[in-house]
Amino acid sequence: GKATYLLGVAYEAIQDPSLWDIDRIYFEICVRENPKSEIAKKCYARYSQKVYLGYTGSAGTNVPEEELKKLGELRKLVE
Repeated sequence: GKATYLLGVAYEAIQDPSLWDIDRIYFEICVRENPKSEIAKKCYARYSQKVYLGYTGSAGTNVPEEELKKLGELRKLVE
């Protein structure tokens, strides 16, 4: 779990547009493979932050229903 978390953090730091979703993918894998763990909570927090920041702009925050559904699913895995 920690390795997956660190991979997500590393790709998040790169900020390469061609790799923009890889960090979220690693954070999601981390949560799914390590449910109810402290590392899953850290991964979920990063994932959630990336989603909300990605869908926030001058018009406010508009997260698509599909993303909100996934966030809810992942949140249940960390609780």
